[in-house]
Amino acid sequence: MRHINEMKTKMKKRILHSQIHTEVFRSVLASIIIAIGVVSGATALAESPSWPVLNGALNASPEIAAGVGVHTTRVESLEALQFPNTSEITTQVEAQIGEYSDVATGTTVPIKGLTIHATFDSSITGKPNAAAIEAMINRAILRYKSLFSDPITIQIRFRYATTTPNGTPLPAGVAALSLSAPYIPSWSTFINALRADGKTSHDFLANMNLPVSALSPHMVVSSANGRAVGGPTPPYMFANGTLGNGGPYDGIVTLNSALPFQFTRPTNVGKLDAQRFTEHEIDEVMGLGSRLGHTFTDLRPQDLFSWSSAGHRNITSSGPRYFSINGGRTHIVNFNQNPMSDFGDWLSTACPQVHPYVQNAVGCPGQSSDVTATSPEGINLDVIGYDLR
Repeated sequence: MRHINEMKTKMKKRILHSQIHTEVFRSVLASIIIAIGVVSGATALAESPSWPVLNGALNASPEIAAGVGVHTTRVESLEALQFPNTSEITTQVEAQIGEYSDVATGTTVPIKGLTIHATFDSSITGKPNAAAIEAMINRAILRYKSLFSDPITIQIRFRYATTTPNGTPLPAGVAALSLSAPYIPSWSTFINALRADGKTSHDFLANMNLPVSALSPHMVVSSANGRAVGGPTPPYMFANGTLGNGGPYDGIVTLNSALPFQFTRPTNVGKLDAQRFTEHEIDEVMGLGSRLGHTFTDLRPQDLFSWSSAGHRNITSSGPRYFSINGGRTHIVNFNQNPMSDFGDWLSTACPQVHPYVQNAVGCPGQSSDVTATSPEGINLDVIGYDLR
């Protein structure tokens, strides 16, 4: 009996030592993680070797919305492209999503696959027509959930205001504003991830026609797009549009409350279809857009599919440029080449348009459209890493 008691005592000591060692290891690991976050000062960002940070803010080119009669309404889609990365903020993101007292959140009906979580800013919830605005946003979100099967959640904050997220007035004529937080993986890192993620017939064609050699050292990839291809690219944006550890959003979408948006359909003459503009900005948070019009020279995923003719790429703002997924042999839609509009948008015809696509550089009053599985937007999102059902 004495021998058995001695054995029990020894076992308890071993368990205690093991627990102490475990706690010491955890403490050391926590210290290492904290040190990584502050090594370069208060604004330092933890980086992943394969998906590094590029600091800076950039604006996209303007989008134009045609007005009634001879009037025009200038509509800008300004993306703040900053490029954080950390593998340690996922739990922080989950913890901070509900910390803002001035917001309400909403998620559309459960559908297996892609989830877009909407956070409604007080600029929406404080409006008398808040229910109509939120319903419109949820209808837009439902389209993406029904179209794409990617098992990821995209976090977007939605606003309806005359100011940017940091409180400064929207530039004159700006109808919609999208801020997003991209990463800059190396060319090979992203291309390999894109190839590995190929699941659809569009992907098969597109991947066969990817460049055989690098066209830029890096790729500029939105945080949502990075996760769509399996990258370590968590959300990184705060409610005021700044970036940092714990930022819970992939992007922020603002509609200008001073313009004549309509939140129900059919869209009346002289009114702008709010859902069309909302989907346009969601597309850009998800990853659509060109490097053209920016100061960086690295390609964005959409630039991989820009052609001037069969077998001839064009990733410049000169000459014809169109979207194709089979080496330029099949023309899907022309890219905009007007520097007054976003080079990542589609070239637009005069209003009323025969094809009022969501990503048209010019949106016409009284017309509406949606992203679909066969629209240029749906196909483009598919080949940059999302998976159509």
